[in-house]
Amino acid sequence: YAAGSLKLFISRNSSGGQYRQQLLEIENLEHPMPVVTFMWDIAGDGLPDFILDPGYNYEFHHISLFLTSLAGAAEFVGLAAESSEWRDC
Repeated sequence: YAAGSLKLFISRNSSGGQYRQQLLEIENLEHPMPVVTFMWDIAGDGLPDFILDPGYNYEFHHISLFLTSLAGAAEFVGLAAESSEWRDC
């Protein structure tokens, strides 16, 4: 089995063109894949916020909360919080 790499982007089309923001890059991807585990307007600004599980490794659980209200210049979302835990066999 050869581990590959993965980049995850969020994009938007508008009259000014297509815009995209890279959310994560995984160099040595093992079996699990990234999953958006929750999407809702948490910040109350009318735009979707979400929780992302990058799926780095089947024994390592890591989640990231992205909020549109924390987006910087030329971004759609900003990282609000992260949490990690090991799940050993």
